[in-house]
Parts: sequence; structure tokens; C-alpha cells
Amino acid sequence: MSGEQEFSVSDAAKALVNEIIEKNNWEPISEIKYYPGTEDGDGYCSKHVGVEIIRPGGTITLFIKYSLDFVGLPIDRFYSNEIYFYDVVFPAYQKFISEKNIREGFRHVPKCYGTSSKNVIALENIKDKGYNLFDRRAIMDDNHITLVLRTFAKFHAASFAFKDQDREGYDKLVTNWDGDLAREMRVDSPMKKMWIHQIQDGLNTLDPIEDKAILDRCDAESLGNLVIDAQRCQNEYSIFTQGDCWCNNIMFKYENGNKSNPIDIMLVDWQLFRPLSPVFDISYFFYTIASEKALAKLDTYLEMYYAELTDQLKQMGSDPEMLYPKEVFLKEWKQYCKFGFGISFMLIKIMLASKDEAPKMDEIDFENVERVELFTKFDNEAEFLRRMRILAQFMIDR
Repeated sequence: MSGEQEFSVSDAAKALVNEIIEKNNWEPISEIKYYPGTEDGDGYCSKHVGVEIIRPGGTITLFIKYSLDFVGLPIDRFYSNEIYFYDVVFPAYQKFISEKNIREGFRHVPKCYGTSSKNVIALENIKDKGYNLFDRRAIMDDNHITLVLRTFAKFHAASFAFKDQDREGYDKLVTNWDGDLAREMRVDSPMKKMWIHQIQDGLNTLDPIEDKAILDRCDAESLGNLVIDAQRCQNEYSIFTQGDCWCNNIMFKYENGNKSNPIDIMLVDWQLFRPLSPVFDISYFFYTIASEKALAKLDTYLEMYYAELTDQLKQMGSDPEMLYPKEVFLKEWKQYCKFGFGISFMLIKIMLASKDEAPKMDEIDFENVERVELFTKFDNEAEFLRRMRILAQFMIDR
């Protein structure tokens, strides 16, 4: 291959690109171009690289992600988990869904062209198909929230139906899944201490008099424990969930470029996918992006999510009342929704940070992370405080 332009890309990533070219018979290749795949602050545990494979008959574009070097963070497990999803789990779901007569089943995952055991994943570059990240510093409106929740309902329904109709196959997927991060998070682990520290920092920004009711009801340690120990909350209703549902792991496509009218989405990060209650996905997403107006409509959103879930299950030939009764869903929401609240103390700050303020994750020693300040500079403190005060008051009022 000739004309390859130099860009800071790992040898493992380049090797995977070459394997994909050979596998798909794309030769002869005129040129391969590598360029930054995202801006600073858009990805934290990976390097993202765009690839143009220029051929006489046209150009093929890929999106490559590969791991950065971390101290004390189980990055290999993150990647093996995501590779397992792309190589094994989603293909099994695709086959299962394709055999059903579904109007609009779950398909919201980019095409994977290949993976490498050296922590490299090559996907279709969906930016070229019109998908873009949501402005993480903005509040999501009703159209975006509704589309995301309906999409999660489709994914969760596929998980429930697959578990119901091919229990042996589902159990095999769970048995071979190796993404249980809970065992990495021992009682005194730095990561657990970091979460508790971040939550306590958020609570410390509140006014001890004006916000006394919030401070009396919110305990940093219990919220931090729920965030880290979520994996231990598995039960008979657990199914594979996406696991990391913040807005930067969701890409939107808009009708005629109208940013108020999203027509499709893709879920683009599966490093933390795991078997849990669907409530963990929903609360994570909702509580990190909801405005005061959206919070007031929570019950409507939960009704809408559950209606989509039951419709999908019925289309696939399963009984929602047997698999996930509404009373169980609402009970689990009450039991586990604080997970999203706990996540929000760190995520909302990350979402509000400028690209210059975003934590440089590969520069953090995660073995001593409880002593590290993730934000040495943060100019959006007032907006962070406003959002957290609204969310915290909402949680105690519920």
C-alpha cells in the first residue's frame, strides 16, 4: 500500500486497518489517511481516529478506537467487554431479531468491521451518514429524550426476548461475559473512594442553610457505593444493559439538519455493557440530561418507555407480564434510580467542562485517584450547582 500519511496512530490500529482491507478485498489502495476522530472532551478512555481508505473506485471511511495507557484502571477489561459485544453478543441479537416480524426492532449499533485483541475496534464512520454528538453542555429537549428512551426500550426488549426464547443461548452469553468490574472495586479501592469524593465535592457546593434539606437526605458514601457496587444488584429480571448511557455515547441523525428534530440514533460505546436491571440505563441517561421541565414529566417518560418495551416484546412473541411486569419495573425504579443521581455528580461536571477543562484521563494515576483532582479548572460551577440543586431537590421530593 502506498501514500500512507503519518498521523499518531498505534501500530496495532494500523495493522487492523490492513487486515480489514485484505478481508474485504478493497485493494488496490491509493492512499490511507488518518485524522483525529473526536475533539478533546468527547472521549475519555480511548483514542479515536478517523480513517479514509482511498481507492480508485471511491473512498471508504472507518472510525477506529483503541485504548490509552492507564495506571490502575482495568482498561483491558473495558475493551475485552466491548469486543465481546461486537463480536458475539450483538451478532446473536441481530440473528434473533431478523427472525422476528418486527416493525422497528433494535438496530442502533454501528457496523463493526473488525476487532483486535490489542484493544482496537474498527467501526463504520457514522459521521459520514449524518450522525453527530449532542452538545453535551446543553439540556436535552423532549424529542431527544423520547427517541433515546424508545431506543433503550428496544434494546432491553431484545435482551428480555432473547433470554426468554433462547435461554440456553442467553445463559451462555452471560457465562462467557467477563465485564464484571465489581470485583475490581474492593471496599477500599481508589475508584470507589474517587466516586465518594466526587459526590461529596458536589454536595459541598450546596449552601448548608438554604440546602439543608438536601444535605440531610443525601449521603455521599451510600450513593458512591451504589454507583460502584451496581453489578451486585443482579436478580431474576436482569438482562444485558448498555451500562454507560451518557450523551457522548449516543449519536443523533437529524431531519434536514434540523437539530430540534432527531430521527435516528446510534449507541456507540459498549465498554460497560453488563447484565442488570434496565433501570440502571434509564436513570443514568435521564438524570444526567434532564431539565427541570423534563424531571416534572418523569412519570410520562417511564410510561412511554414501558409501553415501547411491551410493544417490542409482544412483536417478538414474548409476554411482558411474565418477563418484566410493570409493578416490578416501577419497584426497581424506586429501588435503583439513585444510581443515576450518584452518577450525575461526576458526569454533569464532565458534560459542562470545556475541552480545555476536560480531565486528561491518561495522565491520571488511578491507583491513587482519590487524591487526584479531576478538574484543576472549571468555569461552569454556577450551572453545575444549579443543575445539581434542582436534581437533588427532585430526588428528595420523590
